Amino acid sequence: MLCLSGLLLQPAGAESGWQKKIDQHEVQIFQRHLHPKYKQKHTKGLVTVNAQPSAILALLKDTEACPQWVYACLKGKRLADGLILMAFDAPLWFKDRDLVIGSTLSVDDQTGMWTLQLHNHPNKYIDHDYVRIKNFSASWLLKPVNNHQTQIIYEVFMDPEISPKAGVDKYNRDAMLKTLVNLKVFLESSTPVKSN
Repeated sequence: MLCLSGLLLQPAGAESGWQKKIDQHEVQIFQRHLHPKYKQKHTKGLVTVNAQPSAILALLKDTEACPQWVYACLKGKRLADGLILMAFDAPLWFKDRDLVIGSTLSVDDQTGMWTLQLHNHPNKYIDHDYVRIKNFSASWLLKPVNNHQTQIIYEVFMDPEISPKAGVDKYNRDAMLKTLVNLKVFLESSTPVKSN
C-alpha cells in the first residue's frame, strides 16, 4: 500500500501538483499524479462536518451502513479475520468490482488528529461474481476544527481496470464528491441517504 499519511498532515493546497477539480456542496476535490507506475491520478476530497472524530470513525467502521452513503457500494461485510469486503456497482456494461481491506488507526495526542489507513488485500476471499480491484490505497484524516466540527480529508487511489483509462479519473472524482456529500448528510441528519 502507498502510505499517504505524511501528505495528509499538510494544509490543503500546500502540496505541489494537486489540482482542484470540483468545489461544490461544501466539498472540494483535488487530483494529481503521485506514482509513475500508474496512469490514474490520486484523488483527495475535503469536507467539514458537524460531528466529532469518534462519531465519524464509528460510521467508517459500520460496514453494514456503507451502501447508504458510499457511492455505488452494493454491500459491505466484515470478515472473520477483521478484514472488510466491499462490492461496487460498476458503470455501464462492466462487471461489478470488489475489494478486501484492512485498516490501521493512529491518533496524534498533540494535534487531536485521527488517521485511518486502509490496506488492500487483493488475494483474499476471491469471489468470482466480481472483478477484484488489485490496485487500491486510501487514507482518512479527521482533523478537529472545534468541539463540534471536524475537517475530513479523504485520499484514495483506485484502478478499477476499466477502459478507456481517461474516464477513470473523472469517475473517481465524481464518486468521491457523491460519497463525501452523502457522508456529511448522514452524519448531520437522522435521515438515511442513498449512495447512488
